[in-house]
Amino acid sequence: MRAAHAAGRAIQSIPARGLIDTETDVTAVSPAVLRQLGVPAQYSTTTQGIGGSISVRLFLVTLFVLDAGQPHLPWLTLPDLLVMELPASLPF
Repeated sequence: MRAAHAAGRAIQSIPARGLIDTETDVTAVSPAVLRQLGVPAQYSTTTQGIGGSISVRLFLVTLFVLDAGQPHLPWLTLPDLLVMELPASLPF
């Protein structure tokens, strides 16, 4: 975060709960969190789901996973992570 701040990049942090799915290679984020972050979509593409092909938007974010016991120390940081907006049709 210090490097981003020093480079003049705006920092908007949104605390949110997450689920680690070890069977996927995509990080998905709820539309509500992406709206709060105010990040623009990078581009749209399609992905394959149980019901077939679905159109999705991709966003560039930085992900911090925090240790609940020491929330001031990030456990994991993934800068410039391309994430998929969860489709509205999913019940999550």
